[in-house]
Amino acid sequence: MDYQESPPPPPLDGWIRAFWRLRGHGLGQQPVIPDGRMEIVIHLADCFSQIDASGNGSAQGEVMLAGQLTAPLLLAAGSSADVIGIRFRTAGARALLGIPLDAVRNQVIPLDAVDRSLSQALLAAARSSLPFESLAQAIGARATGLPSTGSAHAVHLLAVGCRIAAVAETLGVSVRTLERRIAHDTGLPPKVLQRMIRFRRFYGLCQAGGITGSRAAQLAGYYDQSHAERDFRGFTGTAPIHHFHDTPGMTAALLSHSS
Repeated sequence: MDYQESPPPPPLDGWIRAFWRLRGHGLGQQPVIPDGRMEIVIHLADCFSQIDASGNGSAQGEVMLAGQLTAPLLLAAGSSADVIGIRFRTAGARALLGIPLDAVRNQVIPLDAVDRSLSQALLAAARSSLPFESLAQAIGARATGLPSTGSAHAVHLLAVGCRIAAVAETLGVSVRTLERRIAHDTGLPPKVLQRMIRFRRFYGLCQAGGITGSRAAQLAGYYDQSHAERDFRGFTGTAPIHHFHDTPGMTAALLSHSS
């Protein structure tokens, strides 16, 4: 398996965290773990299939929009995988897509369903000889003058552990208005977003190794290790010790680059 990623040029780096590419053969089934970031995924070889709770698979299309996940999603790769992704910042997809992002929470849908012209432009760019550069140009042509969602500051305050009521007071809005705005602009309610960000930190610290689980939990902002491991099981479906022993390469590669 070969994984690479590239940062976008400014001003796209205000909305997009990275472009990435994953290539390989015989990758099998791969769980996708929630990380608090939406993505657009473009299949250049065999499309992945999405596996439901009954074990049945449904083939994805060439260009897919992955909404915010709150539970792991199981995918099955074809014999040959060549996937290009656009990983958005936490509040970065709303301006480009122009829809409330909570409308696609826990969904992976064809981008055609949201914006057909954007889907076609991104597919053409991904097929070029310089896909990352071409994707930046295609998105840049659309992003000129895009309004800010206004939620970046709120997301930062939530990320550093501020209480929701305090964030609302800082921004001069009601708690209900803040909750609605954050859900629309990130795809997640504020409380879930805070949990996701803590989990993402804890995951990265555990993956890096070199410290105890209790120290990793403390650094990530959890009350204690058991609290951290409850969130870990909720978002990954398994305990840390089993997850890092059994996790397939694609899952580890994608989430290790998401913090």
